[in-house]
Amino acid sequence: MNFDFEEELRGALKRKEPAKGFAERVLRQVPRKPAVFARGWASLAVAASLFAGVFGVMRYEENRKGEHAKEQLMLALRITAKTFDTVERKLRN
Repeated sequence: MNFDFEEELRGALKRKEPAKGFAERVLRQVPRKPAVFARGWASLAVAASLFAGVFGVMRYEENRKGEHAKEQLMLALRITAKTFDTVERKLRN
């Protein structure tokens, strides 16, 4: 790499103190009201997260109850099938 280019790059990237009054000029341009607007968005985001969490828990609970009902139905069907097999064997004998 060219040595002159590296020196020029170092010089361009060297830390420099800002001009006098820079911070005051920047702060004058910062609007004061958006903080309330941002807080509104934050509240909305929190509310949406809570809603999603509650909805997710409710769906999980429904699925869990559905799985339990399915297991009970499968057990009932196995018992019924076994009973029919027993009755069929007795009828054949």
